[in-house]
Amino acid sequence: MKRMIWCVVVALVGLWQPASAQELFPDAEAILNPGGRDKIKPSTFNFLKVSTNARISGMGDAFTAVADGMDGAVWNPSGLTSIERVGYSLGYTKWLADSKFWSGAIVYKTDYGVVGASVVSLQFPSITETTTLEPDGTGRTVDVGDIAIGLIYAK
Repeated sequence: MKRMIWCVVVALVGLWQPASAQELFPDAEAILNPGGRDKIKPSTFNFLKVSTNARISGMGDAFTAVADGMDGAVWNPSGLTSIERVGYSLGYTKWLADSKFWSGAIVYKTDYGVVGASVVSLQFPSITETTTLEPDGTGRTVDVGDIAIGLIYAK
Protein backbone atom coordinates (compact mmCIF):
# COMPACT_ATOMS: atom_id res chain seq x y z
CA MET A 1 0.00 0.00 0.00
CA LYS A 2 2.86 2.37 0.87
CA ARG A 3 4.43 1.71 -2.51
CA MET A 4 1.19 2.64 -4.31
CA ILE A 5 0.83 5.90 -2.35
CA TRP A 6 4.48 6.72 -3.12
CA CYS A 7 3.87 6.13 -6.87
CA VAL A 8 0.81 8.39 -6.83
CA VAL A 9 2.75 11.18 -5.08
CA VAL A 10 5.62 10.93 -7.60
CA ALA A 11 3.16 10.97 -10.50
CA LEU A 12 1.36 14.05 -9.16
CA VAL A 13 4.64 15.91 -8.65
CA GLY A 14 5.71 14.95 -12.17
CA LEU A 15 2.44 16.22 -13.68
CA TRP A 16 2.55 19.46 -11.69
CA GLN A 17 6.13 20.39 -12.63
CA PRO A 18 5.70 21.24 -16.38
CA ALA A 19 2.74 23.52 -15.67
CA SER A 20 4.69 25.53 -13.10
CA ALA A 21 7.67 25.89 -15.45
CA GLN A 22 5.50 27.78 -17.92
CA GLU A 23 4.83 30.44 -15.29
CA LEU A 24 8.50 31.50 -15.26
CA PHE A 25 8.11 33.48 -18.52
CA PRO A 26 4.48 34.63 -18.73
CA ASP A 27 5.26 37.30 -21.39
CA ALA A 28 7.24 34.99 -23.69
CA GLU A 29 4.29 34.31 -26.02
CA ALA A 30 3.58 38.02 -26.53
CA ILE A 31 7.24 38.82 -27.24
CA LEU A 32 8.03 35.90 -29.55
CA ASN A 33 4.67 35.74 -31.29
CA PRO A 34 3.29 39.28 -31.74
CA GLY A 35 -0.17 39.45 -33.21
CA GLY A 36 -0.86 35.76 -32.59
CA ARG A 37 0.87 34.56 -35.78
CA ASP A 38 1.56 30.88 -36.28
CA LYS A 39 5.14 29.85 -35.80
CA ILE A 40 6.81 28.40 -38.87
CA LYS A 41 9.70 26.08 -38.17
CA PRO A 42 12.69 25.95 -40.53
CA SER A 43 13.58 22.68 -42.17
CA THR A 44 16.56 21.43 -44.10
CA PHE A 45 17.16 19.00 -46.94
CA ASN A 46 13.45 18.55 -47.67
CA PHE A 47 14.24 19.41 -51.30
CA LEU A 48 15.89 15.98 -51.58
CA LYS A 49 12.41 14.45 -51.39
CA VAL A 50 11.62 15.88 -54.86
CA SER A 51 12.01 13.35 -57.67
CA THR A 52 14.83 14.11 -60.09
CA ASN A 53 13.01 12.91 -63.24
CA ALA A 54 9.71 11.65 -64.62
CA ARG A 55 10.61 7.95 -64.46
CA ILE A 56 11.17 8.12 -60.72
CA SER A 57 7.98 10.18 -60.21
CA GLY A 58 6.00 7.66 -62.26
CA MET A 59 7.07 4.92 -59.88
CA GLY A 60 5.87 6.92 -56.88
CA ASP A 61 9.48 7.52 -55.78
CA ALA A 62 9.86 3.79 -55.09
CA PHE A 63 13.02 3.72 -57.16
CA THR A 64 15.84 2.68 -54.83
CA ALA A 65 15.63 -1.04 -55.54
CA VAL A 66 15.64 -0.69 -59.36
CA ALA A 67 17.98 2.27 -59.72
CA ASP A 68 19.70 1.27 -62.94
CA GLY A 69 21.62 3.50 -65.29
CA MET A 70 21.97 7.24 -64.79
CA ASP A 71 18.59 7.53 -63.07
CA GLY A 72 20.16 5.99 -59.98
CA ALA A 73 22.96 8.53 -59.54
CA VAL A 74 21.20 10.25 -56.62
CA TRP A 75 19.20 7.34 -55.19
CA ASN A 76 21.35 4.20 -55.59
CA PRO A 77 24.81 4.62 -57.12
CA SER A 78 25.36 0.86 -57.31
CA GLY A 79 23.09 0.84 -60.38
CA LEU A 80 25.69 2.91 -62.24
CA THR A 81 27.89 -0.14 -62.77
CA SER A 82 25.91 -0.84 -65.95
CA ILE A 83 27.35 2.31 -67.57
CA GLU A 84 29.72 1.30 -70.37
CA ARG A 85 32.11 4.29 -70.36
CA VAL A 86 30.62 7.74 -69.68
CA GLY A 87 27.14 8.69 -68.54
CA TYR A 88 25.39 11.93 -67.77
CA SER A 89 21.97 13.11 -66.71
CA LEU A 90 20.59 16.64 -66.56
CA GLY A 91 17.18 17.83 -65.41
CA TYR A 92 15.34 21.10 -64.93
CA THR A 93 11.83 21.67 -63.63
CA LYS A 94 10.00 24.93 -63.04
CA TRP A 95 8.36 23.87 -59.83
CA LEU A 96 5.89 25.19 -57.24
CA ALA A 97 5.71 28.96 -56.48
CA ASP A 98 8.05 29.87 -59.35
CA SER A 99 10.87 27.83 -57.87
CA LYS A 100 13.46 26.08 -60.03
CA PHE A 101 14.63 22.51 -59.46
CA TRP A 102 17.88 21.39 -61.07
CA SER A 103 19.51 17.97 -61.00
CA GLY A 104 22.47 16.48 -62.77
CA ALA A 105 25.10 13.80 -62.62
CA ILE A 106 28.12 12.68 -64.58
CA VAL A 107 29.96 9.39 -64.17
CA TYR A 108 32.96 7.74 -65.75
CA LYS A 109 33.74 4.02 -65.68
CA THR A 110 37.34 3.14 -64.85
CA ASP A 111 39.12 -0.18 -64.34
CA TYR A 112 38.53 0.23 -60.59
CA GLY A 113 34.82 1.09 -60.67
CA VAL A 114 32.54 3.98 -61.56
CA VAL A 115 33.37 7.46 -60.26
CA GLY A 116 31.30 10.60 -60.63
CA ALA A 117 29.45 13.50 -59.08
CA SER A 118 25.82 14.54 -58.68
CA VAL A 119 24.15 17.87 -57.97
CA VAL A 120 20.60 18.63 -56.81
CA SER A 121 19.52 22.26 -56.38
CA LEU A 122 16.29 24.05 -55.50
CA GLN A 123 16.10 27.84 -55.97
CA PHE A 124 13.25 30.13 -54.96
CA PRO A 125 12.46 33.63 -56.22
CA SER A 126 13.54 36.56 -54.03
CA ILE A 127 11.35 36.96 -50.96
CA THR A 128 10.82 39.71 -48.39
CA GLU A 129 12.89 39.19 -45.26
CA THR A 130 10.95 38.67 -42.03
CA THR A 131 12.20 38.11 -38.52
CA THR A 132 10.65 37.12 -35.23
CA LEU A 133 10.62 40.73 -34.05
CA GLU A 134 9.60 42.14 -37.48
CA PRO A 135 7.12 39.59 -38.88
CA ASP A 136 5.72 42.05 -41.45
CA GLY A 137 9.12 42.48 -43.09
CA THR A 138 12.36 44.39 -42.71
CA GLY A 139 12.25 46.05 -46.14
CA ARG A 140 15.02 43.84 -47.52
CA THR A 141 14.78 40.88 -49.87
CA VAL A 142 16.71 37.63 -49.62
CA ASP A 143 17.55 34.88 -52.09
CA VAL A 144 17.10 31.40 -50.67
CA GLY A 145 17.74 27.93 -52.00
CA ASP A 146 19.35 24.59 -51.29
CA ILE A 147 22.05 22.57 -52.98
CA ALA A 148 23.40 19.08 -52.43
CA ILE A 149 26.58 17.86 -54.10
CA GLY A 150 27.41 14.19 -54.03
CA LEU A 151 30.50 12.21 -54.94
CA ILE A 152 29.87 8.78 -56.40
CA TYR A 153 31.90 5.58 -56.36
CA ALA A 154 30.41 2.23 -57.32
CA LYS A 155 31.99 -1.14 -58.04
